[in-house]
Order: sequence, then structure tokens, then C-alpha cells
Amino acid sequence: MCGHDANHIVTITPIRIKNFFNRCIQQLAKQGLFPKKIHAVCDCTLYETTSKFKRCGSVIRKVKVKARGYRKSGELKEVLVTLYAWKVWAIYEIDQQGIEFIIPLKRNMDAAKDARQLALGYF
Repeated sequence: MCGHDANHIVTITPIRIKNFFNRCIQQLAKQGLFPKKIHAVCDCTLYETTSKFKRCGSVIRKVKVKARGYRKSGELKEVLVTLYAWKVWAIYEIDQQGIEFIIPLKRNMDAAKDARQLALGYF
């Protein structure tokens, strides 16, 4: 045991973690581990959060909601809402090099919808 507490991992900043992994990938690329061209699928989806998270992005969107008050029952109206989210990118190579991996997805994510369509032969 080296005497370090696992709770200290939170002292590593996200920027340092990002830089570390980017340098690892750069070194692997220099060693020729990656091919020059790959067949891959890329997906970007929003991971919703709240305004409490530092450096998360936000966007204003129009959303249709049921109207209340003087409007007809069931009538929809458009309102502006602020959506706080992280943009999560995933890129994965089709199994041409014998390397398989799984990206966990939520049912409503775009990548999950694409994967279901791919499995059903729609692509």
C-alpha cells in the first residue's frame, strides 16, 4: 500500500486528465498503433445537467407544452427553455481489426437509435 487515499483522485483537474489521455493517444499514434484510415461511426449527443455544473454549455430551445388558463384543453404553446448540458462525442470503429468494445448508452440517445437501426439492417 502506498499510503495514498483514493479520495485524492478528485484533486486532479479535468484539464490535466484530458491532457494526459491526449498525450497517451499521441504517443500511441507515433508508434504506428493506429491505421491511417478507419471505418468508424461517430455520434454526438447532449448529456443534460443543471446550471450548477461549472463550464457546462447551455442553449435556448423552443419547447411545446400544454397551455393552461384561457386556452383550449390540450392546446400546445411554445415556450423558451434553457437547456444545460455537456456535449458527449463517441467515435467507434467497426470491427475490422478484431477489436470490439461497448459504449453504454441510454435508450433515448441518438447513438442507441442508430445502433438499433444498424442491427435491424436499415443502414
